[in-house]
This record gives sequence, C-alpha cells and structure tokens, in this order.
Amino acid sequence: MANEPAEINREQIRYVGEKSAIRFFNPQDPEDLERMEKTLKDKAVAAFVEDIGNMTAGDIKNWLTRYKDEKRTKDWEVCYVVSGSIGVKPEEFGEIQGFVNLYPEENYRKFLPKKYKEAKQVVSISYGRYPEGKPGQISGAIRQACMEIDKLKGDMVIALLIEEENNAGIKTAEDACFDNYGAVIGTDEEGKDEKDVLFILNWNRLNTRLHTQAESYFP
Repeated sequence: MANEPAEINREQIRYVGEKSAIRFFNPQDPEDLERMEKTLKDKAVAAFVEDIGNMTAGDIKNWLTRYKDEKRTKDWEVCYVVSGSIGVKPEEFGEIQGFVNLYPEENYRKFLPKKYKEAKQVVSISYGRYPEGKPGQISGAIRQACMEIDKLKGDMVIALLIEEENNAGIKTAEDACFDNYGAVIGTDEEGKDEKDVLFILNWNRLNTRLHTQAESYFP
C-alpha cells in the first residue's frame, strides 16, 4: 500500500561467537538518528568522548557518513554503530545499541613503545553505549570493528587513552583485547596536563579470541 513506510535496511555484520553486531548508520532512518542523539547526550559517553556535546542532527549525520568521502585520506573517520543481535529483545534486533568510532591519531605516536613507533598508521578509537541498551555489547562490537577497519585501511596500531578513573571504559578496552601499557601524561582540551592510561590493541590476542569463539561453534 502507498501509505506503508519504506523498509529499513538492517544489514549488519556479526562474527561467529560474538553476541553484538555492527553496521553503518542509516541517514534515512529517524530511529537511528534519535538513538545516536540520545547516546551522545548521555553523561557517561560525553565524559569519555571529546567534542560531541554540541553536535546538531546535521553534524551527527555528517560525522557518521564521513567514511563515504573518498577525498579524505589522512583525516578519514569510520564509525560503526553497534547493532542489536543475540540476547536482545526482538524489538531491539538491528537497532542501535551504541557506537565504535575509529580515526587516525598521530598525536598518540609519541606515547607508543619503541616496537610500535614505525607503524604506518596510528589509529585511535572511541566508543559509547546507548543509555537504554543492554550492557555487555560494546567490547564485542569493538573487536569486530577493529577487524573490519583493518580490512579497509590495513597496517595500523590501534591505541587509546582512557582517564584513570574511567573504570567502565578500562574494563571494556581490556575485554576488547587491548593491553594496558600504564599511565602517560597528556594534555586535555584546555592544554592542561592530565594522566591517562595507554591501551594498545593486541592483534594476536584478538585473533586468538575470535578463532576460539568460532571453534566453539564448529568443534
């Protein structure tokens, strides 16, 4: 019928053994935008992810579709939304549960151990959970997003700095196969010194975990 709403695309990626899935933001889906706006306004997310507090709906759409801009090379940015899959209520299947954002961050190179200094790309990551989403979905989404960004961009070190008091962020990073490299002194948005904890993705541990999960399904 002419008055029926258009079918919403819910194509998503889920690795064997993972509970959550990932996909791209759909700019034609008002529910996607509403959930992302609510996520970015959440105090827990705003405290961890910089420069999101004053984003308009237009800003959000532009940010989440930047991966489509072929002109961006050095300042590319790819954001995956966490998509409800195993373990969520039926009405939450395919709906946004959070986000995982990846982007180049050369400023972090100075913090890297010697063995990582010559990496072709230093990439950072930010993430946040939709405030009404079921807990426990983000770390799995991060693992999958890292694998997917490696396919797209290749040869990289993925690192992030987390404030020492951000226990939830630290726990998520550790479960996502990032190794803790201890405290470093950086600067905040106002140029003041701040102590953060450096985490670097352990590709070997990530691959082992994904293979182990898959083998448990196909013994």
